Amino acid sequence: MVIIISNAEDRSTDEVISWLKYDGQEVLRINSSDRIMIHHISFEPETEIIFSVNGGKEISSLQISAYWYRRGSKKELFAQQDIRLSSPELQSLIMNYLKDANLVLADFFFYILENTASRIGAIDKAINNKLVHLKIAKELNIRIPSTLITGSRGRLKTFGEGKSIISKSVSNGFFYEEDHPEGNSRDTFGLYANEIKEADTLPESFFPSLVQETIYKKFELRIFYLKGKFYSMAIFSQRNKKTAVDFRKYDDTHPNYTVPFELPNFIRRKLQRLMNAICLDTGSIDMIYGNDSNYYFLEVNPIGQFGMVSYPCNYYLERVIAKTLSH
Repeated sequence: MVIIISNAEDRSTDEVISWLKYDGQEVLRINSSDRIMIHHISFEPETEIIFSVNGGKEISSLQISAYWYRRGSKKELFAQQDIRLSSPELQSLIMNYLKDANLVLADFFFYILENTASRIGAIDKAINNKLVHLKIAKELNIRIPSTLITGSRGRLKTFGEGKSIISKSVSNGFFYEEDHPEGNSRDTFGLYANEIKEADTLPESFFPSLVQETIYKKFELRIFYLKGKFYSMAIFSQRNKKTAVDFRKYDDTHPNYTVPFELPNFIRRKLQRLMNAICLDTGSIDMIYGNDSNYYFLEVNPIGQFGMVSYPCNYYLERVIAKTLSH
């Protein structure tokens, strides 16, 4: 049995499951809206967890042959039962105990999953800490743009003196859609990378923001990494003013030109060392190939989208993932 932790809206998960079923694999998909219940854990004659999903049939961890963590959190999947007591102090004490105990069960459940014969991803490695990744990349002699995190207008102005700079989200950010006032379309709002043109208009202090020197590029790269292999796509986003700073500001009328790209061996070796250092066996890596003919690392997202690389480049990554889980 192949277990996949995801959410109901993830199209890539749908397609991987289709390939797994084509290969004759039994698949259990657990979405973030589902609830896992641990019934028994035994250590003799071998370690075994008996669990169920949404009150369904009991499943043994010994049935699991492969595991793919795609999306979701422990807090969602192992929801804690609420209790009501006449003593608020005792209720708080017991609720905190149950919270800690629930986390122990969840941690052990995923420990067992992540030590199956075939697995992709890890729930505790799903958070994209850009700052940690930038630091490690720099230590591994991978070029990164000149970077500052600051909440001071003065420091920002000093950093940007004599050069173009952009602001980026420290975390993964968010995107939000709502109906257009006229009712015939939807407006999208999100945290994109943006050029900072008028620093003097900023307040003297603000929430710490990630600022980088603008790298003028020949093209940018989206690279899907899976267990030592790289699947790369060049995106010629600089040809369109709308996407020049952030290609996620898609122009549906004039889409960016994209092509498969073969990474040079020295970049492969550096990225492999990076993925080993941050303990990731999969992820989506963003890089820039600058006008100065240098490669610059931007970030790696452990659960980033890969369909945008799979289809234009005919990599059939959904099939690649299914085969990895089937062996």
